[in-house]
Amino acid sequence: MSRSRLTKGAIALVMVFLFGLLSAWVTQAGHNVNAAPETARPAAQVQSPINRTGSNDNPSVVASPNLTWVGCTPARVGVFTTRIHVKCSAAISGIWYFAYATADDAEAARVLSVLNSALLTGRTLVILYDPSDATSGPPIGCAANDCRLLQALEVE
Repeated sequence: MSRSRLTKGAIALVMVFLFGLLSAWVTQAGHNVNAAPETARPAAQVQSPINRTGSNDNPSVVASPNLTWVGCTPARVGVFTTRIHVKCSAAISGIWYFAYATADDAEAARVLSVLNSALLTGRTLVILYDPSDATSGPPIGCAANDCRLLQALEVE
């Protein structure tokens, strides 16, 4: 009985992962693939414990002097009605979880795909977030004491 549950759970996880990849691919198929060349991020915009270079092309990322890049080895990924989140294997300044709102289905699918890829392959996530923003997360279920909203995401 328990093997059956494990098998069903593994199949469900793989299906969610594949759905995320397919959704991201379908969404990106209509977008222009000619990206702007990478440039260095302004030092005033990002305080970087992890040295990141490249452009910040995402208009939804709010320019804040508090934005910080951190490394996170994913321990698990969760999917909820209002958010998706990743739990890191070690807390980063007391923060265990990084969340993303599911309001934009296509963007949430892309984020979920990256999170699952890192989890399944054992790779490190590099997350851009605002450590001082404890108010944006609670409306989507991201607790103020141990969770922050992710602004950008990379896999190392």
